Amino acid sequence: PQSHYYPRQGYNPTVPCGRYSKPFYMAYAHVPIPPQSYIKEVSENDVICGRGGKVNNHPGNKRFRQFIQQFKHEYMNETKQKKPMVALRVLELVKRSNPPGR
Repeated sequence: PQSHYYPRQGYNPTVPCGRYSKPFYMAYAHVPIPPQSYIKEVSENDVICGRGGKVNNHPGNKRFRQFIQQFKHEYMNETKQKKPMVALRVLELVKRSNPPGR
């Protein structure tokens, strides 16, 4: 059913939104990644997207969840405008890992 794909009433992905008033589906358009920049090996600090035990038990994902717990209280108490800054601090911790997380 349509409500499954568009959970909010009145949601229309072709309505302009975002910084450049592009339709929703274009605001997050996939930008092709050149083959030479594909990640061929995953490091222990990389955060893997996905579901299931293998992803959940990956060391990088475990560390990422620890970082999230570390900043959770601060994030919850920030204003809507400052919440992205807290999220960026979490990303910075991942990127500053040794080896750097991706």
